[in-house]
Amino acid sequence: MQQLVFDKILQIPKERQETFQHLLAALRQGAPPHAGIAFGLDRLMSMFLGTDSIRDVIAFPKSAAGRDLMTGT
Repeated sequence: MQQLVFDKILQIPKERQETFQHLLAALRQGAPPHAGIAFGLDRLMSMFLGTDSIRDVIAFPKSAAGRDLMTGT
């Protein structure tokens, strides 16, 4: 399904799609068990702890620029 979106809807060239192969490989294994539903536990924990940022309680937070520091994406 995601390959179809890349090809037909977004019309991303095959060369550019190479950067998304890890995503396509993961999606071939199946959808995440949570089906995209989040309960907001990180937000709730942030409020309980009185932190300045939700990133203080997220296991793998993104930077302020939206980058993942562990993978460089």
